[in-house]
Amino acid sequence: MTKKHVAVCLIMLSALSTSTVSWAYCENLTGEIEIGNEKKLVRSLLASDRELLNAVPRLSPKEELWLDGELNSGPGSRRFSAFSSTEYEKRSVRQGLESRVNILESLEYNLSQNGPRTIYEIYDWTALSRNYLNSNFFGDLASLVREGVMGPTSIMKYDPQDVYVSQKMVMDNCSLMAVVILDIYVLPKTKSLL
Repeated sequence: MTKKHVAVCLIMLSALSTSTVSWAYCENLTGEIEIGNEKKLVRSLLASDRELLNAVPRLSPKEELWLDGELNSGPGSRRFSAFSSTEYEKRSVRQGLESRVNILESLEYNLSQNGPRTIYEIYDWTALSRNYLNSNFFGDLASLVREGVMGPTSIMKYDPQDVYVSQKMVMDNCSLMAVVILDIYVLPKTKSLL
């Protein structure tokens, strides 16, 4: 890990220490995001995201039908209102986390295989980085917290009174994480293929 990578991770950690939201998988980045430590990082992220996914309530069949009907009602206020509904936020957060868990499971598999799997790893790391840049996910997650739909987990601790600031801090830190993933894992592996 270069001094630049350590500096970025330290900036992320210092930002987290001033935030009222703490994400377990963002707290120890200086020890986990480095070449050769990919398996440990993936296991940590996967455990954290699975726990968070289990904390997000599922939609009931009735809620699914209602939401689909509103979203498919065509342009207008019904459809627009559905985008700011609790049901939409639950679906959005679950889909974002399910996608991230699938990416991490693929990464875990590819990292466990013998032989060259570089192109698959590059794809997975890039997809993971893109997933961390989904700002709608963080807005919907913050809304579920504000509305009391989700409470604290061992992964996410927060002050409900300060959830707007917390949302921005987590979003900024995950954006930095996306850049660090690209810089440490994707670019060197891509260069090795050229």
